[in-house]
Amino acid sequence: MNKIFVILFTLLISANLSAQPQKVQIEKSFLNKNAEYYLFNSQEAQDTFHVYIKLPAGYDTAKTNFPVLYVLDGDIVFPIVSGVMQYLLYGEYVPEMIIVGVGYGTLDESPEGQNRRSRDYSPTQRAGRPNTGKAKQFLSFLTNELIPFVDKNFKSDKINKTLQGHSMGGLFTTYTLFNSNNIFNRYIISSPYLWWDEKSIFKEEEKFVKNNSELRANVFISYGADEVKDIYHETIEEMITKIKNKNYSGLKLTTRVFEKGEHFTVPAEALTYGLVSVFSK
Repeated sequence: MNKIFVILFTLLISANLSAQPQKVQIEKSFLNKNAEYYLFNSQEAQDTFHVYIKLPAGYDTAKTNFPVLYVLDGDIVFPIVSGVMQYLLYGEYVPEMIIVGVGYGTLDESPEGQNRRSRDYSPTQRAGRPNTGKAKQFLSFLTNELIPFVDKNFKSDKINKTLQGHSMGGLFTTYTLFNSNNIFNRYIISSPYLWWDEKSIFKEEEKFVKNNSELRANVFISYGADEVKDIYHETIEEMITKIKNKNYSGLKLTTRVFEKGEHFTVPAEALTYGLVSVFSK
């Protein structure tokens, strides 16, 4: 009997250890100074994510906790925001913060690839796209697994969290605004693809307003003037108007249209002005 108990206990411990995020050793250089890299096996999303974490200067000796910026499409956005952040720190536009990028280890979105952003960032399953509509599970991964991991292992300010997303990531960030129960208090929403599945995201706002008159968040929404008009301009402006008309208490909403901006030229601008906006006093 004791032998069986020991075997079961050993199996339980082994299973628990295998579920823990695995830190990956990376060669340090100026480009990834103070950066850490993890493979994070999520039970909520049933997948493994690549998580990149950048710690602020002076982190090791700091006696304070830092705001945390979570960026989607981390494989491409993490290095961009790390550079943008340095310029903003020089200008004292933002405080020092921890940056967490969530990605897939690849940009390949083909059926053979491992980038599952369309699956994770879409709130509804689209006709003809069976591997979509898993935003709820991805949000559960963030709120129940990744954020607790960061809060437990790093000097994070547990009530000061920002979420950033562009395009499909912007769609997910909008979804999170109405479904996260105040987990995040700042949002940078860049050129969100609200057109997804016949603009189904608008139903999330309608459900939210039925039970809430308060939305305590600092929100920045932007898009480029030269993006496709019906898909981006009109749909984003429709969402902005709906949000403004509700007069949510506790909401600070800032919007911006980037002159001559196209869908793939505005991400860095949106990051820059979005960070300045949501951290402005």
